[in-house]
Amino acid sequence: MIAEEHLTFLNQTRTTATTSSTEESQTTQSSTTSDSTMESQTQGSETETQNILRIAGFAGTTAETFIANYPNIDITTKSDESGDYPDPSQPEGTTVLNPVGGDNDTGLSSTADDTWLDYYVNGTVREEGDADFAIRKYAEETGTEGLFNIFLEVKGNALNSDTAQPVDIVIVADRSGSMKENKRLTYLKEGVESFVKAIKEHNLEEVIHMGYVSFAESASTLEGDSGFKSLPIASVADNDIVSELGKTTALGGTNTQAGLLEAENLINIRESDKRENTKTVIVLLTDGVPTYHYQITELEPVTGGSADLRVSSFDETVLKGIGARANLSTSDSEPEDYRIYTAPISGTNTIEQITNNFVAPVSVANDLKRDGVEIRVIGIELSGELDKVPGVNYDYSSYPSVSAEEITKQMQSIASVRSDDGTTQTYYYTNVSAAKDIVNELEAIATDMTSTVVNGSIKDPMGSNILFEEGSVKITQLNESTIASEKLPTSLFDSDKNTLTISNINVGADEIVRIQYSVRIDTESANFNPDTWMLANGVTEFLPTSDHTDPVEFAVPAVKVPGVTLTIDKTWLNDTDTQRPETLSFTVFRESITSDSKDIGKVELTKLDVDGENADKWVSSFTQTSTGIDFVKYDSQGNEFTYTVVEGATDDYEETEDSGGFDETEAGFVFSFINQRQDKPLSFTIEKVSSVDGQSLTGAEFTISGMFYGETEARAVPLTDQDNGEYVLPDDTLLADNSTYTLTEVKAPAGHETSGPWTISVKEGQVTINDGEVDVDANDHFTYTIENSFVPLNLNVTKVSATDEKTPLAGARFALSSQGSNTKYGVSNENGKLSFTGLMPGDYLLEETVAPNGYQISASTWTFTIDINGQVTDEQNEFSVDSDGITINKEVTNPLKAFDLVVKKVNEVGKAIEGATFTLTNQETQELLEATVQTNTFTFVGLTPGIYELEETEAPENYIGLRETITVEIAENGEVSVSEQANKVETTLNQEGNNKVIFEVENIHVNSLPATGGPGIWAFLMVGGLIIGGAFIKRKGLVTKGGRN
Repeated sequence: MIAEEHLTFLNQTRTTATTSSTEESQTTQSSTTSDSTMESQTQGSETETQNILRIAGFAGTTAETFIANYPNIDITTKSDESGDYPDPSQPEGTTVLNPVGGDNDTGLSSTADDTWLDYYVNGTVREEGDADFAIRKYAEETGTEGLFNIFLEVKGNALNSDTAQPVDIVIVADRSGSMKENKRLTYLKEGVESFVKAIKEHNLEEVIHMGYVSFAESASTLEGDSGFKSLPIASVADNDIVSELGKTTALGGTNTQAGLLEAENLINIRESDKRENTKTVIVLLTDGVPTYHYQITELEPVTGGSADLRVSSFDETVLKGIGARANLSTSDSEPEDYRIYTAPISGTNTIEQITNNFVAPVSVANDLKRDGVEIRVIGIELSGELDKVPGVNYDYSSYPSVSAEEITKQMQSIASVRSDDGTTQTYYYTNVSAAKDIVNELEAIATDMTSTVVNGSIKDPMGSNILFEEGSVKITQLNESTIASEKLPTSLFDSDKNTLTISNINVGADEIVRIQYSVRIDTESANFNPDTWMLANGVTEFLPTSDHTDPVEFAVPAVKVPGVTLTIDKTWLNDTDTQRPETLSFTVFRESITSDSKDIGKVELTKLDVDGENADKWVSSFTQTSTGIDFVKYDSQGNEFTYTVVEGATDDYEETEDSGGFDETEAGFVFSFINQRQDKPLSFTIEKVSSVDGQSLTGAEFTISGMFYGETEARAVPLTDQDNGEYVLPDDTLLADNSTYTLTEVKAPAGHETSGPWTISVKEGQVTINDGEVDVDANDHFTYTIENSFVPLNLNVTKVSATDEKTPLAGARFALSSQGSNTKYGVSNENGKLSFTGLMPGDYLLEETVAPNGYQISASTWTFTIDINGQVTDEQNEFSVDSDGITINKEVTNPLKAFDLVVKKVNEVGKAIEGATFTLTNQETQELLEATVQTNTFTFVGLTPGIYELEETEAPENYIGLRETITVEIAENGEVSVSEQANKVETTLNQEGNNKVIFEVENIHVNSLPATGGPGIWAFLMVGGLIIGGAFIKRKGLVTKGGRN
């Protein structure tokens, strides 16, 4: 139930009196106002006249609101290489893709002709085409590239009696005396009649129930002319409000509080049989400010809203006010009920001044709104109060007049808030300027009450790279019935958020509202891509009523703008391909009538691989600059761009822009340039390299002969050696065009063969050498490389004995190795010679791998280097080069191995015998060498070249010893000679171990001689001595060498 207590929002400055006790405060309030109190009130009133009526109403509602459920349609878009666009979609021209329609039951349609998105309560289709509301959004081309019209359309419907929220409406009609003027009461009756008719036409009698209250100044006599009359809330089929209005007469003052209290009473009575989820609405119609109210007897503090006091009680038996003014009198000479008075604030020791008749009705209204009642107020020709009322001879000077602005504020305080976007509030308050407009206003409220779209709104953000055209919004209706202009939607564009907001959308059955505006594609944005679909808007949301918080979505169209190409056509004259730069850079400028010329980046034209007649023409087309700025025909405002292309400087060429501009045939911009080369002399560099790894060579000498640039006679000039393998023309000497020259290598670099000659031909800047084309660079310079063959070297090795360097040694094996090549091998011949041929530059290692027989292998290895100039270096300086420059000589010696002397003791028949002893003496050093003995074999180890005497110092028992020593001579070259006393002499020069000298020494057994004293022995001895002596003489001349006897 709605409480009897009422809120009040008192915005005026208070004059507060403090008493010593509650009892005293109450006594003071009930007693006659003292002079001092009245003086205080008067002074306060006079001071605050301008602010006295600024009372803020309660805006919100705490009652639960029924909200129809509209499940959203799944709006789908697609993204691929062509861009972002609705899917499915239908094309509009070449630069628009519009979405298709559907409904929130079956989803999007596959039919291109279906463009509306139909929404049904709970997503249930009752009857095809009978949606609660429908929305669609589409774009169209305008004929101006990059400019599009966007259309938002909302189609309403009447509430469906099966799904609509029940509504209880109480018409609270002013029937004070002024309602007789301008047929106000008559038009009020017509408006209510139209209201009821609309309910019946839409078959909503059981959805929208109505009650009726007419009020004047007092409730003291219900049947009196100045009281009020009412009809309970019921179906319009059972409640004849129109008939009751026909009985209503206009008389008396205006007690708005009384009318609202009776409406509250009807609502409270209705509470017992109120339908579920019922919305309660009061429609207050008045042609004047409140001129009476019931005395306020108590206030109390409240929290919430914008007020801090509420009216807690009042006395209906005491009517305050003069009946002709909104404010109470500030004069104590006026009757008490006309004057400003005070009311206590409960729970405190303070009192509050009541200065006007608005306080009470605002308080009642705030109570009603707090309990969820929606209050709509229609002012009828309300205007500010006059200081003097025409035709009334009464002094109202102590009653401050109220301006039209103040009246509006107070009426808005009574009314509910219609919309609030955080910065601006609108109210359910309208002041008609002509009485006849009452009919239209009531019909508009009827439309609200019977329509599916009431105070709806759209949030429509622009898409990426989409620019909203300020001032382009057009809002129109497409239906036959007329929507009052003030009831048409309103638009507000937030440039910071780039969002268009449409508010106050009200459409019912057979009504369509269209919002149209224009957008442009921002073709100058850094991330703009031409020929790419882009969604015209972000997620576009629609709320069908102000109570809805879950929006449904519009499907969004896609748009695009084509790009254009920029073609560079470059023609070269009087030059060669090699003289041209690899890349040409062009700076692109563009401007329009709204923007100055601006450098937007560069394009680069690269040398093309072309043949034949096209060799002198470079052509390439571009869609954007190297920094990613795309080429388009129009700027963001739809103005045509003008492009200018400036070629970067190209040395030695005269540049001419042939033409440039938009080519309709090519559908793009084409710029042609001609570059003609100036006649310039040439310079060159000869690069001299070796056939060995291309190493640079110095030391060559060249001459070039011919007629040089700027000269009239031919001559020969030497090239200058740069000491780095490069050879150039002398200073101030250059080759002339259309001339021929002979280049001769006079001297080759060391270690190499000469090359050439060469014929150099220059014709129209093109160079050929020995009929081969040579590239000329952009600096009019060419480089030519000449290779010289390296002359390989040979290595000769001579092998000799270390003890006798004249003796050549055969059979020595050598290995010659070099990094990166195979190892070469060689063996010395009988002359001690061996050769390695074909040696190229590098580091070499020579080593003996096998020594000649009888000789020690050389412990040394030899390293040497052949450089690129054929020069040989080694750390030991042991290698020499012949005068021919290609023969390397190296003599290698081997020391002779030591000899082991092996003496075998045998008898006359060659049988080994034991018991002998021998000594061996070095004749040069007189060193006595010892032997190792094994049975009959005596071995003397380590004999070096020299003469040795072998003496048998003791013969075996019963054997006759040697009478003379045996001489053994070892020569420096390893030859060995042994005196003839030795038998079976063998000499071997060994590969392994020491060399060997082996022979036998024979002893004769005594038993083999004649008996002692007999003639026979001496004869035998003489004959034997002769034989031995002859043999000795003969063997003395025998030389045994190398194992031969």
